[in-house]
Amino acid sequence: MSVVLKVISGDETASAAAERVGVSVQAVSKWKHRFLEAGRLGLASEVVSRDSAREAEMAQEIHALKQALGELYLETQHLRRRVRPPGGMPAGKSSTN
Repeated sequence: MSVVLKVISGDETASAAAERVGVSVQAVSKWKHRFLEAGRLGLASEVVSRDSAREAEMAQEIHALKQALGELYLETQHLRRRVRPPGGMPAGKSSTN
């Protein structure tokens, strides 16, 4: 890794680094490219992490909203039964009215 860092920082040319460690210039260039690509992907994963955190936050909010909706549905059904008992007619009305 120090070879790549020296080349990227400009402290050493790719050819000098290759000669120093006994590899081809193409090998050093490939290492440099891999290093830079991995760094780019590493930075991109930070964005993914933020997105994942936001998705988790939204999932919690969705769960809370579904729970509230379910409670309101049950309350509505309960009130409907009180106003209109099974059989059809609203409470306080008769079929002769």
